[in-house]
Amino acid sequence: MPYGDITFYVLPIDEAGVYAEILELLYIEEKRPQETHTAGKHDAIMDKAMTFEADYPILSYEDGLKQMGPVRNPNENRPV
Repeated sequence: MPYGDITFYVLPIDEAGVYAEILELLYIEEKRPQETHTAGKHDAIMDKAMTFEADYPILSYEDGLKQMGPVRNPNENRPV
């Protein structure tokens, strides 16, 4: 999604936490980051993210909002 001179990758997140989703997206084994301290985990994720490339369709912000579902359904008894 372009915004000014920057292109953002806006990806859906399933019911899992953001951390688990990022590890899956970047094909990082969950054991590897857990073997090190917090800063090392973040460094490993950032190193891998810097090489991330994907071929997704480019959407405007408005088109993205039209396609996106609700962030949270207040009628469901669950967080987020």
